[in-house]
Amino acid sequence: MRKYRYAILISLFTVLTVAGPSEAAFKDPGWGARPTGMGGAFTAVADDSNTMFFNPAGLANIKTYDACAMHAGLFTGLDEVSIGLSLVSFAMPLHNSGGAGISWTNLNARDLYNENAFTVAYGHRFLPNLSGGVGLKYLGQGYTLDRYAEEDEVFKDGDYSDAFTADLGLLYKPQSDITLALSGINVIPADIGRQYEDIVPTVIRAGAAYRIPNMVIMDQLPVRNIVTAVDFSWRFQDWGDTEDKLTVNMGVEAWLLDEMLPVRAGADLSGSGIKNIALGTGFLKEISEVEMSIDYSFMLPVNSVRDTYGSHRVSLSGKF
Repeated sequence: MRKYRYAILISLFTVLTVAGPSEAAFKDPGWGARPTGMGGAFTAVADDSNTMFFNPAGLANIKTYDACAMHAGLFTGLDEVSIGLSLVSFAMPLHNSGGAGISWTNLNARDLYNENAFTVAYGHRFLPNLSGGVGLKYLGQGYTLDRYAEEDEVFKDGDYSDAFTADLGLLYKPQSDITLALSGINVIPADIGRQYEDIVPTVIRAGAAYRIPNMVIMDQLPVRNIVTAVDFSWRFQDWGDTEDKLTVNMGVEAWLLDEMLPVRAGADLSGSGIKNIALGTGFLKEISEVEMSIDYSFMLPVNSVRDTYGSHRVSLSGKF
């Protein structure tokens, strides 16, 4: 049975990353219920503590203290498989033109595999329409070994490896309703290998977002703060062709009921077509001068993993 679970885990990591398990390490599996509900197109949106996972330059936009906690279950419904995501993030303004944040993320395949990342980041507005940011990250990767794996030469130095790396980002607003973005994730080579070198690939993300303040649908339904976004990301890995390295994320967010109810939708694509479709919603309410929000997203793989009820993410956020 344990061998069967390892086989499923390898297959799921292949789906998550279009790679084998060693190449899969620390590829974004979908951090944040709000960004994931928008199909992962968040590099240019970058306006809450989730920005640390996409573009640290967005920290320059933080106006209040912003805290978020998320938990997710991936590929629910598959027998003998339990893959979870968790994160905690906190961001705050430091002065009129800058902000800082700290975050922890965890990917856990129960009794098999575990990833942790700790980030400290800072964003600064250099010009009224230009911001930059940097994030310093510690990456840790571990396995739960059975007696057969313990005898493997790969694990002779232990079941845990770690490394340091960094993220960089830029945000540019040529107009008040348009934002352009560029970020580099894991720009410093981070070797998490054991017996052999295993460098976490650098990912370059370019994004754009367009905002519409107000709209009325069918002359009756007012919709506010509509955001459409698109991201293009390139993963610098040693194997594969353009289809394996390029991902396109597209998403939209709109607010209903006096900005209490968000509605989100999105998808991510590769050269072979749509990989995942996503939907999201939530509820926002101000309680004792704290803006509390609960967000939920649902992501379903297309033509990859069968017999799953999809991946579900729930987050609780507060701005104060």
